Amino acid sequence: MYFDLEPKSVREDLYDFDEQFNKLLDLLRGERARAPMVVIIGPRRAGKTSLLQTALGESGVPHLILNGMAFAEVPVIRRRSLLRALERELNDAIERERKWGEKFLDILKGIRWLKVNSKPPWIHFEWERPDEEFDLLEILQSFNRLARDHGTKFVFVLDEAQEFRRLKGYRLQALMAYTYDYLKNVQMIVTGSQFGFLHDFLEVDDPDSPLYGRGMVEVRVPRITSELAADFLSKGLKQAGIKPDEDAITSAVRELDGIMGWLTLFGSESVGAGCCTREILRKTIEKGSKIAANEFKNFLRTREQARSRYIRILRSAARLKCARWVDLKRDLELEERKKISNNVFSDLVDNLVRGGFLEKNEDGTYSIADPLLGHAIRSGLVR
Repeated sequence: MYFDLEPKSVREDLYDFDEQFNKLLDLLRGERARAPMVVIIGPRRAGKTSLLQTALGESGVPHLILNGMAFAEVPVIRRRSLLRALERELNDAIERERKWGEKFLDILKGIRWLKVNSKPPWIHFEWERPDEEFDLLEILQSFNRLARDHGTKFVFVLDEAQEFRRLKGYRLQALMAYTYDYLKNVQMIVTGSQFGFLHDFLEVDDPDSPLYGRGMVEVRVPRITSELAADFLSKGLKQAGIKPDEDAITSAVRELDGIMGWLTLFGSESVGAGCCTREILRKTIEKGSKIAANEFKNFLRTREQARSRYIRILRSAARLKCARWVDLKRDLELEERKKISNNVFSDLVDNLVRGGFLEKNEDGTYSIADPLLGHAIRSGLVR
């Protein structure tokens, strides 16, 4: 069903994205040497995770997904927290991978600090000092041997990888570089919705970074067009046996701006109510605005000193729609009643762009990237 709020995992539930799906599936089925690392990028809620999970399921390759969104609300990621997440994801992978589950358990038995059980939870980490001894490399080396022995490859995924910028005491970039160079049966996939921060995490332009100079294949997931958005809503409603309301659909396409996650939420709310109306759209906007506001608050949580400035900049951008840099700066100076240096202001705007909250348009103006974040700002949900 198109309007299932969980990430899609079968092709018939994934609307459109034929180009991206076929490219990713080809990379997964092809030789690892063609693409040791794949980067999937796109705006929040564009459908990256659904695309990824559907392609992984279709390919049949064994895989492990470590989701950075589990740490979205914490200012610092400790190794112990990453350890718990990894343990949970490994157990999920063993449950999910019917063909490979037993093979996973057999290969993991060789790791000294990992206990394998005869029933769920299948594995448990037994480190005495996890903060000092944490080493993901042993697990990836084991999966590399497994894939090599069975003539396939293993896919290691960092979903919303920019969140791992806040990991302390362990450099995932060094692990990724080693995997890239030496684990020839492990393919890495990295996804991110905050492209600037994802770029910072990968450090690909830093000569001192472990990943400097490594080639990466990009798969870009855009917003869908207005025509496709209307078609998606109409077909999804028909799947659920609900007559599409053209007026409500037109309004939804205009208000939700081709963002697949918000369109799906509207469809899900319509299915729950048994009808498609502008009132359902209003409720969807209210609900989605709270979600978008919370995501922006997570961004602000590690930037308390400049919190009010970030909010004021977005407030101006929401009011002006397509705002020039000089207009945003002037508004902030008027509110603070003092001059702000160009460098300081540029850093503020750049951080908002890199975080995916502001977009720089082709004409050089700035707009709020997510219409429901704009609604949240105008409604005072972020203070």
